[in-house]
Amino acid sequence: MRFFFFALFCLFIQPLSAQQWSVGLLGGISNYQGDLVDGAYVGRFMRPAMGFTVGRNFTSRLSARLGLTFASVEGDDQYSKKDYLRARNLSFASPITEASLLAQFHAFDLETVRFTPYVFGGVAVFRFNPYTNDAAGNRAYLQPLGTEGQGLPGYAAELYSRTQLALPFGGGVKYALSSNIHLGLEVGIPGRCKHQLPRCCRFAQWSGATGS
Repeated sequence: MRFFFFALFCLFIQPLSAQQWSVGLLGGISNYQGDLVDGAYVGRFMRPAMGFTVGRNFTSRLSARLGLTFASVEGDDQYSKKDYLRARNLSFASPITEASLLAQFHAFDLETVRFTPYVFGGVAVFRFNPYTNDAAGNRAYLQPLGTEGQGLPGYAAELYSRTQLALPFGGGVKYALSSNIHLGLEVGIPGRCKHQLPRCCRFAQWSGATGS
């Protein structure tokens, strides 16, 4: 399994003159989960993530939001606790840009309470471009190298696309600092997509927010 997730602090502002709309700023972390890291979360590979959203409130508990998130992920066998993985000596890193359209449902009405959990889900398109570095520090991008086995018997002939479709989902909590300013914390993952982050290699010794 290979995927990434976002953990984001979110600040949302609803203009008093038009509270059916909101804008949001996001800041937090991204992390890769896959066969190049030990466990579900490894702090060594934590990377910053940031973005912004525009939301539309249909009711006091149901809304939709458009978002754009910028992040990066990486993994590296050299930090594994397993001898055979360190001997395998694989690594990768990749920037990620994600555009999303999500529906969001609050458990409680923030017009009557100050705190509520919420869930979200929808569709997203993300762009990634994985690479590794050789012993001399030169960057090599992995997609043109066919690291998914392209061209070999039993594998696809075409290189994978660096732009992919995802079905993100997640949840969080939100606190109303005032009637038009909300602070949130959420965790989201891309869900199942056509092709997740690719397998990575070294050569020889190479080593998402809420809308109110």
